[in-house]
Amino acid sequence: MPIDAEKIDETVQNATQVVEDIAQTVAQSARDVVNNAKGDTAATSQTSQGVTDVVPDAEDAQRHKGMAMLAYVLFFIPLLTGDAARSPFVKYHTNQGTVLFIAGMIYGIIFSIIQNILGVLVAGSFFVNPILGILLGSLLAIIGVLGLAPLVLMIWGIVNAANGEMKPLPLIGDFTVIK
Repeated sequence: MPIDAEKIDETVQNATQVVEDIAQTVAQSARDVVNNAKGDTAATSQTSQGVTDVVPDAEDAQRHKGMAMLAYVLFFIPLLTGDAARSPFVKYHTNQGTVLFIAGMIYGIIFSIIQNILGVLVAGSFFVNPILGILLGSLLAIIGVLGLAPLVLMIWGIVNAANGEMKPLPLIGDFTVIK
């Protein structure tokens, strides 16, 4: 049975389109959820890069650094202890941790789907066209490395909290889910 390269190319294109459609649908759903939850009214200042930073109370930040740092690892702990309600600093970082958790879950689902589809395509393409298999395998490796983005953002947030700063995380820092 001969292998039809055109059918394989068509299958790869169809799979790529399906992945793009899924990613767009999930991204739009995430934007809709976050846009419905937007609306924090804390004091802000503009940085040189145009990113809005919230100005923390120095005493509040110093007293609650530990709980603010914990908010990035276990976002629900400050909510359960009530520290998020008592401290604007903890509330800010709890919000950032919660948004990071939600974004990380969405990110994980999208990239798991993409990795599974690419994994099947890589396995099948090595028999048809080894060069295509190598390219798809490289793309799969790059996507795997991108899976570290939530971890990097978590560390970034912990460092901000440890320094007593209320700087929004890149990409997701402007969203508010805890009011």
